[in-house]
Amino acid sequence: MELTKSQISAINKIFEVLELGKVEDTKILDSSQNTVYKVTTDKKEYVLKEYSKDAIRNEYELNKRKRQISVSEKYSQNGIPTILPLKFNNRNFIKYKNRYYLVYDYLDYQILTPSELDVKKIRKIANVLAITHNLNIKSDLPCQYKTIKIDLNKYLKKYKRLDEKLYKTLYDNYFTLENLILNCNNSIKYVKTHLCVSHNDLKLKNILWKKDFMYLIDFDACAMTNPATALVECAFSLTKKGNKVDTELYKEFIKTYLKKYGQLTTSFKDAQQVAMNGKLQWLEYIMGKCSKKDVQAIEDTISMIKELTLYVRKMDELNDIYLSLVK
Repeated sequence: MELTKSQISAINKIFEVLELGKVEDTKILDSSQNTVYKVTTDKKEYVLKEYSKDAIRNEYELNKRKRQISVSEKYSQNGIPTILPLKFNNRNFIKYKNRYYLVYDYLDYQILTPSELDVKKIRKIANVLAITHNLNIKSDLPCQYKTIKIDLNKYLKKYKRLDEKLYKTLYDNYFTLENLILNCNNSIKYVKTHLCVSHNDLKLKNILWKKDFMYLIDFDACAMTNPATALVECAFSLTKKGNKVDTELYKEFIKTYLKKYGQLTTSFKDAQQVAMNGKLQWLEYIMGKCSKKDVQAIEDTISMIKELTLYVRKMDELNDIYLSLVK
């Protein structure tokens, strides 16, 4: 992806002001939500994260991001490997032309594909998740769970005129999504009674590997979360391979987590009902973005609907796996 002149100008200026060297090359690593660049200077390599205007619109949202970074610092202090943003004059965030940026040292890393995730690595991730959920971190981060309000009928009418594939995907899965949303909203009250600080977005792209050593990155979704729902969501997301779930890896993930964390205080079934709350929030957002000009939003919406319906189809089987481990 080509950089715009304004992006190049902003990056050159930021690195000049911070005295990080003369920029020799810049590449976009990710632009799915916020834009992440790899910046090579005449001194060394860095990662620059640029927050969109939607991500940080006011002082409240900036302070929330700062609290999320403080969680990553506490993880690091407790032996959980993370990649921390650099500080300049004791501050992480750099503001330039009403945009906020973070700078990281570049790590020569590998991001695994689903097919590369094996038993050894799934155990490491499960252990780290359990350890973080047992940390007694005090934070005033908001609770992850929100009541989901998606007018599926409204979107069905809109999509019929907009995109045939999108319309058919929603039409075919309409009642599955409707029931998932209803059950999620009805079960939220049961999971709010026990919360901990959680990374809340532990997917493959947010886990960097250097040989067998793993690092957690991107704490932008960090929130107060029920450990059981975080376990259910993470186990499903990591072991989903296309339109299937690797049930052996799923079982290994749950077993390893329970061995390290201990007994869950929340019903696994209730946790299952609420585990997709974050993905449903994301679905609510991207469904509203769908237009003829936003092809990416259309593709993301189709993909998320398929993922959520796969989850619903697998719920009973995955619950049986959990029950087999706690008998």
